[in-house]
Amino acid sequence: MLKSECSVCGARRKFKNLMYDQALSAYCSSPMICVKNHPNSPSNCRQRGTFVELMTYEDALYTQKQRTEYTYEETANTFGKRMRNVNMHKLITGSISFRVSSEAQADYISYTLAKIGTNKITDAVHFILNQAIEKDAGFLSTFTQKRGSYTATPNVEIGFAPIDPPTKEEIQEREVKPLPTRKLENDEGVFTL
Repeated sequence: MLKSECSVCGARRKFKNLMYDQALSAYCSSPMICVKNHPNSPSNCRQRGTFVELMTYEDALYTQKQRTEYTYEETANTFGKRMRNVNMHKLITGSISFRVSSEAQADYISYTLAKIGTNKITDAVHFILNQAIEKDAGFLSTFTQKRGSYTATPNVEIGFAPIDPPTKEEIQEREVKPLPTRKLENDEGVFTL
């Protein structure tokens, strides 16, 4: 579920070449290979005075899994349901297959396919889930309440002291002076035949 393209420049990259913020938005790992709108680009850091702390793919995946597990556990407690062993890692990273349980469900999926004009069942299921999410007020209120805090990306202060320009004496000391060469003495070794 983590995106494999930079949310600023749109370049598709391998996960090892991406970094993620607290809202799990993807960015190029180096601001030098991205556009100037990258959160840690020199112009943005100079303007803000801070770096934005970004996570690696592994850290972002772990964070996403923790959030999903927390949502499941809290919801089960709220509705008084017994918690079951659910593979959240597969839910987040893998593909999920399911079987329709009635003809009505199959008809509704085919109806949705025609309604949104696609031939991909995944798009139809995404559409159905998004419609269900919009109608579930309880989920929306808790989701926006908690995810609002997730989007607050902490800024880390830069620990640089202002640099004074070097003086003329320091510049002269830094100049490269040629090393003195050593004249080799003639070797008058012993020759044997």
